Amino acid sequence: MKKLKFNIKKVKFTTLGGESIQVKEIEKLIGDAIYMGIQSLAFLPIAQAIYAGNEVELSEAERDTLVNFLMSDEVPIRAFARQPIIEHLKQLKV
Repeated sequence: MKKLKFNIKKVKFTTLGGESIQVKEIEKLIGDAIYMGIQSLAFLPIAQAIYAGNEVELSEAERDTLVNFLMSDEVPIRAFARQPIIEHLKQLKV
């Protein structure tokens, strides 16, 4: 089965006005959030790879789990940083 390739470094973050912004250490924030927020051990290597800034391979089910997790209010990261990641994940193709 082919996997989706996700690299957090390819996500573009912008202000509401469309200006490009950098989110400092977003890979560490998202990696830690996954590590602490998703109970499945299957997500441990995914969290570690994202934290390290590496590309990860995801099944469609794993991608959907990440999207649902990032959409929840349990994630301690502001919406301006979560929304572009969610949109990027939704657009991934095999």
